[in-house]
Amino acid sequence: MIFIIAKLGKERLDLVEAEELSKKLILKKTLSYNINLNSLSLEKAEEIASFISSSIRINEKITKISFCLETDFAFLNVIPVDASLSDQDLNEHLLWEISQYFPGELSQEFIVKSYKFGSGKIQRLLIAGVRKEMLSFLKSIVDKLNLKIQIIDIDHFSAENCLRERISSVKSRYFYSDFILVGLKRKRIDVSVFENGEFQKYFYWIVGNESDLRYFVIKLINDNVLAGFEKFVFYGEMLDKTMIDITSGMLGNKFLVLNPFDSSLFLDIKVSPVSAPIYAPNIGLAFRMLWSE
Repeated sequence: MIFIIAKLGKERLDLVEAEELSKKLILKKTLSYNINLNSLSLEKAEEIASFISSSIRINEKITKISFCLETDFAFLNVIPVDASLSDQDLNEHLLWEISQYFPGELSQEFIVKSYKFGSGKIQRLLIAGVRKEMLSFLKSIVDKLNLKIQIIDIDHFSAENCLRERISSVKSRYFYSDFILVGLKRKRIDVSVFENGEFQKYFYWIVGNESDLRYFVIKLINDNVLAGFEKFVFYGEMLDKTMIDITSGMLGNKFLVLNPFDSSLFLDIKVSPVSAPIYAPNIGLAFRMLWSE
């Protein structure tokens, strides 16, 4: 089975092709394409489908494609919630929550998923909402490729999979107990906090330029470096040499670049260490595809 994984952003498409062999992955191709996704039009769907079909030879071994969307395309929030809410009441609450952020829009225009964490009568809830318009856009792409969509995920949470060593299709563990996962994108920084191997917090900053990016990264480190975290794990296309020098200089051995190819699930592979962290979301999603087969 050959997997295609496309990470879609407003300015960039990152593509990975990998082949499954006895529950291992052989990397066949990684490549990126600059786009200007200012609208989810049919023309843009045709442009993306054309790039994919010209880059990867679609044959009988390829029937599915998975997408991870940059967080810019999703509504993400963490809220407190009554643990005793029924599924129906919880769903209504989620739709109400989205309507508060998008007044004048119908909350039913979003596909919403949620993840509860914590304990007690009041738990916390991670909300992830994607517009149905985006799902229709992705379907237009795959229709032109004559493929089917296997998985749609958010890039930051796909990258999280690269921190795990897969034990089986239903059980996994993290390499570290207490860590912070940081995604450095052109216009955004995504941050997840884990304690005792459990997800505790998600937040993000919008950045306008590289100066903003450096400011918020330094703030993140200064605010948390003495809090007992084992690692600060970084990925993303803005993790260049300058940023690596700054962060590694501040964090020492607590600093880690997320190399998604450094995994027992890959057969022998050589990828430039500069480009490797760019594809962390793609490979995290590839792992999900591998275990869902």
